[in-house]
Amino acid sequence: MRILHLSMECYPVAKAGGLGDVVGALPKYQNRLGHEASVFMPAYANPWVKAARCSEVFAGQIEVFGDKRPYKVLQVHDHGLGFDLFLLDMPGAFDRPGVYIDQRTGKGYTDEDERNTSFQKAACYWMLSLTHKPDVVHCHDHHSSLVPFFMTECFEFYQLRNIPTVLTIHNGQYQGGMGWERVGLIPAFNPERGGLLEWNQHINPLGCGIKCSWAVTTVSPGYMEELKKQSRGLEQLIRMEWEKCQGILNGIDNETWDPATDSHLEFRLERDELRYKRQNKAVLAARTGFPEDQPLITFIGRFAEEKGADLLPDIIEASIQRELGAYFFILGSGDHDIQERIEALGAAHPQHFQYEFAYNEPLSRLLYAGSDFLIMPSRVEPCGLNQLYAFRYGTIPIVHAVGGLKDTVKDFDGRKGTGFTFSSLDQEEVLASIERAVRLYRDHLALETLIDDNMHLDHSWERATHNYINLYQELLTKHQHAHAI
Repeated sequence: MRILHLSMECYPVAKAGGLGDVVGALPKYQNRLGHEASVFMPAYANPWVKAARCSEVFAGQIEVFGDKRPYKVLQVHDHGLGFDLFLLDMPGAFDRPGVYIDQRTGKGYTDEDERNTSFQKAACYWMLSLTHKPDVVHCHDHHSSLVPFFMTECFEFYQLRNIPTVLTIHNGQYQGGMGWERVGLIPAFNPERGGLLEWNQHINPLGCGIKCSWAVTTVSPGYMEELKKQSRGLEQLIRMEWEKCQGILNGIDNETWDPATDSHLEFRLERDELRYKRQNKAVLAARTGFPEDQPLITFIGRFAEEKGADLLPDIIEASIQRELGAYFFILGSGDHDIQERIEALGAAHPQHFQYEFAYNEPLSRLLYAGSDFLIMPSRVEPCGLNQLYAFRYGTIPIVHAVGGLKDTVKDFDGRKGTGFTFSSLDQEEVLASIERAVRLYRDHLALETLIDDNMHLDHSWERATHNYINLYQELLTKHQHAHAI
C-alpha cells in the first residue's frame, strides 16, 4: 500500500509540537510493516533542510490572486528517516526559520491562508504527475484538510477523486478559518458544491476536511469524544459525521525515545532504573543548585493557554508559599505575557524555581531523565506525548484528566495507577495532586515500584500503526466493493 502523509511538521526536519513527532514516526513504522509510506512537507529555512542533499522531482507554478509563484518538489536523500521525504520549495512562502510563528514578533505569520492553500495545491499537482499514485492520502490538521475537497470537487484534480483520504485532527482548536473574500485561493469548482467549504458562514478548512475526507481520526479516543461537546463551533458537524470518526491513540518512537541509548544523556539507563535517575538528577542539581534529595517537578512545552502554561506561575508560587517541598523547572517558549510572569517568579524565588525560554532538545531529554515529576495542566490535550515520554524515562506525570491524558494516565491510589490526575483546574485541586506526589516521593519503596512499572509500559507506535493500516484497508475495501457493484 502506498501512503502519502501531508503535514506542516515532521521530526526531525521541523517540529512545533506533537504533530511533528507523529509524522516523524508513523510512516517509519508503516514501512516496517511492508508498506510504502512517504511524507510531503514544506522546505523551511532551518539547519536540517539547509544540510539536506536533495534532487528535484517536480516543478510548477501556483497562482495566488493572479500572482504566479514558482515551486519545486525536492526528494531528500541519505537522511536515515525510515521513509521517503519530499519537500515543497516555494521561495517567499516557506523559506523562513519558523513553522507557524514569526520569530521577530512571536505571532503567527500574516499570510497563513496563502501558505496553506499553496502547500495543498502543490501537493495535488505533484500527485497528478505521479505514475504510481498513492493508495491513501493521509492529511494532518487544518493545514492539509482542504486536500480532500480539492481531490473530489476541484476540476483540475478530478483524476484524484477515487483515492481514499484520511484526516487526522491533532488539535481541533486550530481550524484555518478565512472569509469568503479569500475563495480565490481555492482552485475552480462547481459553485453549487461550495457548501462543503463553509461552516458558520465562513470557509472552514478543518470543517471541510471533516465533511470531505473518507475517514476522520483524532489522536486519542477521549479527545474524539470531547470534540462532540467542545470543538470551537464544530460540535454539530462532528456529531453529523460521527460514523466515519474514530480515536486512535498516538504512540511514541521507542528508538528515538530510549533512555538506554539517548545520545543527549550523559548517563544512560543500564539495569538500575533508580541509579540512572539519580545520576541524571545530579546533573540537573549541578545546573540549578537544587538539592538532589528533594522532589523536582518539570514543565516542558509551549507557553499557551491550551497547555495551561498561564496557570503555572500561580501554582508554583502557591506551592512555594505553602512549603510543599517541591522544586520546579520550566522549559519552553511562546506567549510573551506568560514569559514575563515566569521571569518575575524566577526573580522572586530563584532557590526553588528556574526556567529556560527555548526549544532545547538536549535539556528536555535531561529533564525527562532527571526530574521526578512532569506537570501538565492542559486545558486541551488531544493526546499528549510528553506524559508518554515521561513514562519511558521514569518520570511520573501530574496531569489534568482531559483528552489523551485521561486515556493514558491513571490516578495512583497508593497501590495502582501510573501518575496523579486532577479533574479540574481549580488551584486547590492541582496543589492537592502535587502534595500527593510529594508524599509518594518520601515513600521510597512505592516510588521505586511505580517508576519501574511505568518504564515498562508499552506505548510504542507498533500498536497505533496497525490501527491506521486496518483503517486504510477498510477504506480501500469499501471503495473496491462500491466499484464492483
